[in-house]
Amino acid sequence: MPKAPTVWKGKKKQIITAVVVVLLIALAVAAGVFVQWLQHKGNPNNKGATTDTSSLGGDQTGALAQNSLPSSVKDAQGLAANGNYDQSNKEIASSIASSSDNSEKFELYIQQGVNAENEGKYADALTAYKNAEKLKQTWAIYENLGRASEETGDKAGALSYYRKALSMVPDNDPLNQLEKNQLQANITNLGG
Repeated sequence: MPKAPTVWKGKKKQIITAVVVVLLIALAVAAGVFVQWLQHKGNPNNKGATTDTSSLGGDQTGALAQNSLPSSVKDAQGLAANGNYDQSNKEIASSIASSSDNSEKFELYIQQGVNAENEGKYADALTAYKNAEKLKQTWAIYENLGRASEETGDKAGALSYYRKALSMVPDNDPLNQLEKNQLQANITNLGG
């Protein structure tokens, strides 16, 4: 009989350790939820992160540019993100036809090009990006044009667009060197 209390003491230590570990995990989860609540408090429009990258090169405010996109662009992006490219493209065409805002049209043409690339329709992507270029010339649009040209087999066109993009990457862009290195690698890979 004397050994029974010793076994119980060992199990008691294991139970206490398990309870402490569970409490620490619960506390960590609660702290995470609290921090997230603090970050989103006071911003009723904040429904999470966006995957938009279409404004690269158009506005140097980075993440702030994502939140300033017109609702027509955000709607088209949402449809495309769910794989509904046909509906997204219909929304884009309708919005382009009804909008008089060139900035909105620029973003819509970029999304149209992204949709086409995602569907493997590189000639359509090239057309959309050229329409965007008519409205605004940014390093990002020339990078997109280079990529679409490369995919359609237009090596000379791709080199020309990549070189133009390389010359336009803003010095105050936080990813300046990374972007320049990537563009230079694209040029080198094409033999330029």
